[in-house]
Amino acid sequence: MEFGIADFLMILCVALINGTLAMILFMMFYRRKRRTGLIVLSAFGVYGLYQLARLYALSPLLGTCVLFIYLALLFFAFQTLKRKNAKGLSGHA
Repeated sequence: MEFGIADFLMILCVALINGTLAMILFMMFYRRKRRTGLIVLSAFGVYGLYQLARLYALSPLLGTCVLFIYLALLFFAFQTLKRKNAKGLSGHA
């Protein structure tokens, strides 16, 4: 299957939006209760692996780009949680 540049960019934007929303939800649940956050993260991880497998079947370059997007978002989410906890804002009332 041949992808045009518009298709490639659209899929990357969708992956960026999905990943961002997933990390926002993960951070929200993780701040409330760590175990629930980790369960949510593992569910998103399973979905992400499925999506990556499908994307690699379509285009290895597209799958690699989405993989780097997901890894970057995961890194930023953990850095944000680490910074918030260092400031004493663990989210527990």
